[in-house]
Amino acid sequence: MAGSLSWYCVDYWSKTLLLDIAALKAEISHLIAIHPGIFEFLTKLNGIRKRRVLLSNAHRSSISIKMEQTGLDGYVERIISAHDLGIPKEHGNFWDQLQTIEPFDPNHTVLIDDSLSVLHSARSYGIRNIIAITKPDSQKPANLIAEFMAVTHCQELLKTINIKV
Repeated sequence: MAGSLSWYCVDYWSKTLLLDIAALKAEISHLIAIHPGIFEFLTKLNGIRKRRVLLSNAHRSSISIKMEQTGLDGYVERIISAHDLGIPKEHGNFWDQLQTIEPFDPNHTVLIDDSLSVLHSARSYGIRNIIAITKPDSQKPANLIAEFMAVTHCQELLKTINIKV
């Protein structure tokens, strides 16, 4: 299922495993944490009038849990789940579908993600400004990513504000 929308789907896994995955996620929601510097980064982007859209492969129920825990939704204009579009971010058609509900210019867009398959898909689509997050999980070591501009955590993103987009 990896790479498919079902891989990220709470309903799929609940049905397949006969477990209430949303309830299990809620039970461990205390483990959800925001990267250091993300609120400052998003606030600076807002200050220079850049639109901030959160794109996630996560199911809406998972996104809701994360937003309740973090308050991140107050720092972005829009949250789009790949489930809204019916296709995960790592598929090239995702970007065409995204254009229908959130038009963007690939030459003037910055995509920040921790998934190499998503970054490759975005680059193939033509998104020019791509930044990889090498340490998406604070409990695991950083990933080595050489093919994209990369930062370990969000505090480093504050240095990227001067990128002209």
